[in-house]
Amino acid sequence: MKMALDWDAWFACANADPEFALVSRWSDLRLRLVIDGAATDVRLAASTLSRDKGGGDAGTVVLEGAAAAWGDFLQALPARHNHHVLAMNQCRDDFRIADGFHVLVRNLSAITVALELLRASVVTRTEYIA
Repeated sequence: MKMALDWDAWFACANADPEFALVSRWSDLRLRLVIDGAATDVRLAASTLSRDKGGGDAGTVVLEGAAAAWGDFLQALPARHNHHVLAMNQCRDDFRIADGFHVLVRNLSAITVALELLRASVVTRTEYIA
């Protein structure tokens, strides 16, 4: 089972969410999501989530994992130890916070809400998705 993420739907959902706006108003960071080696760079800055275009000196958080780990995390109701990136970092061998742990902790609320909103953007398919 392959997973496709609708990044634009995630950005729209997060940018319209009042909780995300509140908890991320002072955040400025890059979030790199790596799924089976394929990276997507996102910028979280001043209550806005978007594709990262580079530039600036924002801290970076790298979350890296196998598609299976991300698939478990992105379930509508994730199983125990798959509900949060900190739990997965401790309990799974196929997922890790590869870089930026201190940036993650400083922006934990904003990143947590953003990743919860990502769950709403998940599409699963049985065929290969390029």
